[in-house]
Amino acid sequence: MIYNLCKFAKNSFVNELFLCLYFCSIKESYIRDLAKEYKYKIDKSFIDFNGHLAEFGYYYYGVDGLRKLCEDKGCTPKLYEELKIGPITFQTTVSFKKEVREDTMIIVKPRITSISEDCKKWSSQSDIMNATRELCASIVSNGAFMD
Repeated sequence: MIYNLCKFAKNSFVNELFLCLYFCSIKESYIRDLAKEYKYKIDKSFIDFNGHLAEFGYYYYGVDGLRKLCEDKGCTPKLYEELKIGPITFQTTVSFKKEVREDTMIIVKPRITSISEDCKKWSSQSDIMNATRELCASIVSNGAFMD
């Protein structure tokens, strides 16, 4: 449905992407409303030798939360396939604040923090908190939609 609405735009990739992002609620005016929380129980496969969540585990949960947020807002793998585009990450920074252990619950709060005027470039942030809502890590990424 979203893809068909996009076909009403001029026949260029940028215009199709702009409309599709608009209908997926990822335009600048909606960014502040694009915050949702996802809960996870830390899996043993992400634990390091010291019994803490390993670096790649923080990244996994942060990115998975962002993926779920996008899918919840309509940007599904099927949509990306129809448009023959996908999100590509160019830069990511992870700031670690507090340790997380196996079997603990975490809350991932992903959000889109900015999107360029032409809707090609984007920035995101995923905050990872423990059950008492203390910040454990923050993942900031910059990327773009590419074909």
